[in-house]
Amino acid sequence: MPNAIEVSQEIHRISDPHDIVREKYLDQITDLTGRNTIAYYSGFIPNQELYDAHPDNYSINGNDINNFMAVVQDLDKEKGLDLILHTPGGGLEATESIVDYLRQVFGNDIRAIVPQVAFSAGTMIALSCKSIVMGKHSSLGPTDPSIGPFSVYHIIKQFEQAKKEIMSNPDSIEYWSLILDKYRGDVLEYAINTRDLAKVLVKDWLNSNMLLNDKNQVAKSKKIIAYISQRKTTMSHNRHIPKVKAKEIGLAIEDLEANQKIQDAVLSFHHSMMFTFLNSPRISKIVQNNIGVNAVTMRTK
Repeated sequence: MPNAIEVSQEIHRISDPHDIVREKYLDQITDLTGRNTIAYYSGFIPNQELYDAHPDNYSINGNDINNFMAVVQDLDKEKGLDLILHTPGGGLEATESIVDYLRQVFGNDIRAIVPQVAFSAGTMIALSCKSIVMGKHSSLGPTDPSIGPFSVYHIIKQFEQAKKEIMSNPDSIEYWSLILDKYRGDVLEYAINTRDLAKVLVKDWLNSNMLLNDKNQVAKSKKIIAYISQRKTTMSHNRHIPKVKAKEIGLAIEDLEANQKIQDAVLSFHHSMMFTFLNSPRISKIVQNNIGVNAVTMRTK
C-alpha cells in the first residue's frame, strides 16, 4: 500500500509538470552513475527576498531528518549515494544528525555533487563525503558558524578585545557594556562551544572518509580546517570557495565537466529545481530521490 508521501506524489505528478521534469533528469543522473541519487535543495537563491526576511525557512534544521528518512526508505542501500546539495547552511546539530543517518545507511559510499553552491553547514555535509563533484561555476563556503546574524568569531573577538581594553583602561567598561549589551548573557560560552563543535565535526568527518586512507591525513586535515573554518583566512562568511581553491587546500574534488552527459543531466536537474521554486514560492526546501519520492517543506512565514 502506498504511504502518504507516495499518494501525494501521485497527485502532484498529474497536476504539476515541474515534478515530472525533475524526475526525468534525476532518473538520467542515476542511469548514468548506477548509484542512488538524493537531492537536498533550498529555494534561498530563487526567492532571495523571502530568504533574507526569514532565513530559518530555508536553512538546515531538525525537520530535515524526517524528509531524508522518507526518501531513503525504498532505495537499494548497496548502490551507494550521490547527494546533490544546494543550501545556504543551517544548524550544526541538525547537520550532524543528517550526516550520521546517511552514514549509517550508506557507510562511506556517499559522494556530494554541488551544481551551484553549498555554503556553511552545507559545506560541512559535503566534507563528510568521500569526494565532492564540482563544476567551474560551483562553490563551497566557509564553515565558521554564526549565532543569528553574528559570526561566532566576531563575538569571541569582541569579548577578547573588551577584556584586554578594560584591563588596561578601566574607564572603558561603560563603552564596552554598551557594545556587548546586544548579546545574551551566555553568548560567549555558546560561541566558543559552537566554534569548537564545527571544527571537531569537520575534522572527524574528513579523517573518517575523504582522508581516511590518505598518508598525509593529519597535514591535509589541518590545512583544510585552517582555511575553511577561520574568518581571518576566508575574510567573509559569504566567501565563495571555487573548485580550484577547494582542490588547492586538499579536498577530494571530481570535475563535473569530466563526463558531459552527467554534467548535462545534473545542470538540467538543477535548472528544473530553480524553476520549481520560482513557480511555487511557498516551497522553501525539497528533498527528492531517483525513484520518484520527494518531501517538500513549505515556508511558515
